[in-house]
Amino acid sequence: MIAIAACMEELNLRGSLPRLAVYATLVLASAALAVYAAVRYHRILSEAERLGEHATCGNCGAYARFKLYSPTMARCRRCGNEWRLIN
Repeated sequence: MIAIAACMEELNLRGSLPRLAVYATLVLASAALAVYAAVRYHRILSEAERLGEHATCGNCGAYARFKLYSPTMARCRRCGNEWRLIN
């Protein structure tokens, strides 16, 4: 966002055409990077929310009291119940 603001401030139609093209390219590249970062952030946040929904033991109701014993399986520390954390 800072790069976009800085380039937009420097962007004027009185300069040379190559300079205008460079600034326009920087603005477009910065905007594309910002959109990519926002989409990536949203995907990571959605995945974290999905995992948080599976963090409650179905047997005793304990929240976030589990230990992973494989990359996808969890075991409750309170009652020992096992469930699949990641589908």
